[in-house]
Amino acid sequence: MFRFKRFLRGSKGANAVEFALIAPVFLLLLFGMIEFGLIFSDWLILTNGVREGARAGVVVNGILDEKRPIVEDAVNNYTGALGGPDTITLSCLDADGNPDDTCPSGDSSLMVGATHTRSLITPIGAFMAWFGGSMGDEVTLSASSEMRNE
Repeated sequence: MFRFKRFLRGSKGANAVEFALIAPVFLLLLFGMIEFGLIFSDWLILTNGVREGARAGVVVNGILDEKRPIVEDAVNNYTGALGGPDTITLSCLDADGNPDDTCPSGDSSLMVGATHTRSLITPIGAFMAWFGGSMGDEVTLSASSEMRNE
Protein backbone atom coordinates (compact mmCIF):
# COMPACT_ATOMS: atom_id res chain seq x y z
CA MET A 1 0.00 0.00 0.00
CA PHE A 2 2.83 2.38 0.91
CA ARG A 3 4.57 1.87 -2.43
CA PHE A 4 1.34 2.54 -4.32
CA LYS A 5 0.82 5.90 -2.57
CA ARG A 6 4.40 6.89 -3.32
CA PHE A 7 3.82 6.01 -6.98
CA LEU A 8 0.72 8.23 -7.07
CA ARG A 9 2.63 11.14 -5.56
CA GLY A 10 5.22 10.95 -8.34
CA SER A 11 2.72 11.27 -11.23
CA LYS A 12 1.35 14.76 -10.62
CA GLY A 13 2.38 16.12 -14.02
CA ALA A 14 1.08 13.19 -16.04
CA ASN A 15 -2.26 14.86 -16.75
CA ALA A 16 -0.59 17.95 -18.16
CA VAL A 17 1.67 15.85 -20.39
CA GLU A 18 -1.25 13.78 -21.66
CA PHE A 19 -3.24 16.93 -22.39
CA ALA A 20 -0.28 18.46 -24.24
CA LEU A 21 -0.07 15.37 -26.43
CA ILE A 22 -3.79 15.12 -27.17
CA ALA A 23 -4.78 18.81 -27.43
CA PRO A 24 -3.31 19.51 -30.91
CA VAL A 25 -5.01 16.48 -32.42
CA PHE A 26 -8.30 17.36 -30.73
CA LEU A 27 -8.12 20.99 -31.88
CA LEU A 28 -7.26 19.91 -35.44
CA LEU A 29 -10.33 17.68 -35.52
CA LEU A 30 -12.55 20.33 -33.93
CA PHE A 31 -11.44 23.15 -36.23
CA GLY A 32 -11.58 20.81 -39.23
CA MET A 33 -15.20 19.90 -38.50
CA ILE A 34 -16.18 23.54 -38.02
CA GLU A 35 -14.50 24.69 -41.24
CA PHE A 36 -15.81 21.74 -43.24
CA GLY A 37 -19.38 22.50 -42.15
CA LEU A 38 -19.07 26.19 -43.02
CA ILE A 39 -17.37 25.54 -46.36
CA PHE A 40 -19.94 22.89 -47.28
CA SER A 41 -22.77 25.29 -46.41
CA ASP A 42 -21.25 28.03 -48.58
CA TRP A 43 -20.75 25.58 -51.45
CA LEU A 44 -24.40 24.51 -51.24
CA ILE A 45 -25.54 28.15 -51.31
CA LEU A 46 -23.28 28.85 -54.30
CA THR A 47 -24.44 25.73 -56.16
CA ASN A 48 -28.11 26.49 -55.59
CA GLY A 49 -27.59 30.13 -56.59
CA VAL A 50 -25.95 29.11 -59.87
CA ARG A 51 -28.79 26.68 -60.56
CA GLU A 52 -31.38 29.41 -59.88
CA GLY A 53 -29.47 31.78 -62.16
CA ALA A 54 -29.42 29.20 -64.95
CA ARG A 55 -33.14 28.60 -64.48
CA ALA A 56 -33.87 32.34 -64.65
CA GLY A 57 -31.77 32.62 -67.81
CA VAL A 58 -33.32 29.78 -69.78
CA VAL A 59 -36.88 31.04 -69.43
CA VAL A 60 -35.94 34.33 -71.12
CA ASN A 61 -35.70 34.31 -74.92
CA GLY A 62 -32.88 36.40 -76.30
CA ILE A 63 -29.17 36.64 -76.89
CA LEU A 64 -26.60 36.10 -74.19
CA ASP A 65 -26.22 39.83 -73.42
CA GLU A 66 -29.96 40.08 -72.71
CA LYS A 67 -29.82 37.12 -70.33
CA ARG A 68 -26.72 38.26 -68.44
CA PRO A 69 -28.34 40.84 -66.08
CA ILE A 70 -31.23 38.48 -65.30
CA VAL A 71 -28.88 35.61 -64.47
CA GLU A 72 -26.53 37.79 -62.43
CA ASP A 73 -29.44 39.22 -60.41
CA ALA A 74 -30.78 35.74 -59.68
CA VAL A 75 -27.38 34.42 -58.61
CA ASN A 76 -26.64 37.49 -56.47
CA ASN A 77 -30.06 37.38 -54.82
CA TYR A 78 -29.72 33.71 -53.92
CA THR A 79 -26.12 33.98 -52.71
CA GLY A 80 -26.67 37.11 -50.63
CA ALA A 81 -25.62 35.27 -47.45
CA LEU A 82 -22.16 34.87 -49.00
CA GLY A 83 -21.94 38.49 -50.07
CA GLY A 84 -22.40 37.34 -53.65
CA PRO A 85 -19.97 35.32 -55.74
CA ASP A 86 -16.63 36.72 -56.87
CA THR A 87 -17.21 35.89 -60.54
CA ILE A 88 -20.18 34.80 -62.62
CA THR A 89 -19.66 33.34 -66.08
CA LEU A 90 -22.28 32.65 -68.73
CA SER A 91 -22.11 30.87 -72.03
CA CYS A 92 -24.60 29.48 -74.49
CA LEU A 93 -23.91 26.18 -76.18
CA ASP A 94 -25.54 24.85 -79.35
CA ALA A 95 -26.71 21.25 -79.75
CA ASP A 96 -23.14 20.13 -80.52
CA GLY A 97 -21.67 21.83 -77.44
CA ASN A 98 -20.09 24.73 -79.34
CA PRO A 99 -20.33 28.30 -78.02
CA ASP A 100 -23.23 30.27 -79.54
CA ASP A 101 -24.03 33.80 -78.30
CA THR A 102 -27.46 33.84 -79.97
CA CYS A 103 -28.83 31.28 -77.47
CA PRO A 104 -31.51 29.86 -79.75
CA SER A 105 -34.43 28.05 -78.15
CA GLY A 106 -34.70 24.32 -78.48
CA ASP A 107 -31.47 22.41 -78.69
CA SER A 108 -29.16 24.99 -77.13
CA SER A 109 -28.28 25.23 -73.45
CA LEU A 110 -27.15 27.91 -71.03
CA MET A 111 -24.12 27.27 -68.84
CA VAL A 112 -23.72 29.39 -65.70
CA GLY A 113 -20.68 29.20 -63.44
CA ALA A 114 -19.57 31.10 -60.35
CA THR A 115 -16.65 31.21 -57.94
CA HIS A 116 -16.46 32.42 -54.36
CA THR A 117 -13.42 32.81 -52.12
CA ARG A 118 -14.06 32.02 -48.48
CA SER A 119 -11.72 33.06 -45.68
CA LEU A 120 -11.19 30.51 -42.94
CA ILE A 121 -12.32 31.56 -39.47
CA THR A 122 -10.34 29.04 -37.45
CA PRO A 123 -6.55 28.66 -37.25
CA ILE A 124 -6.66 25.25 -38.92
CA GLY A 125 -3.80 26.21 -41.25
CA ALA A 126 -1.45 26.63 -38.29
CA PHE A 127 -2.49 23.26 -36.88
CA MET A 128 -2.00 21.61 -40.27
CA ALA A 129 1.58 22.92 -40.30
CA TRP A 130 2.26 21.12 -37.01
CA PHE A 131 1.39 17.85 -38.70
CA GLY A 132 3.39 18.50 -41.86
CA GLY A 133 0.47 19.70 -43.98
CA SER A 134 -0.18 23.03 -45.58
CA MET A 135 -3.34 25.02 -46.02
CA GLY A 136 -3.84 28.66 -46.88
CA ASP A 137 -6.16 31.12 -45.21
CA GLU A 138 -8.71 30.96 -48.05
CA VAL A 139 -10.65 28.33 -49.96
CA THR A 140 -11.99 28.97 -53.48
CA LEU A 141 -15.35 27.37 -54.17
CA SER A 142 -16.77 26.92 -57.66
CA ALA A 143 -20.07 25.72 -59.03
CA SER A 144 -21.66 25.39 -62.47
CA SER A 145 -25.01 24.49 -63.90
CA GLU A 146 -26.20 23.78 -67.42
CA MET A 147 -29.84 23.96 -68.47
CA ARG A 148 -31.54 23.63 -71.80
CA ASN A 149 -33.07 26.78 -73.28
CA GLU A 150 -36.85 26.74 -73.44
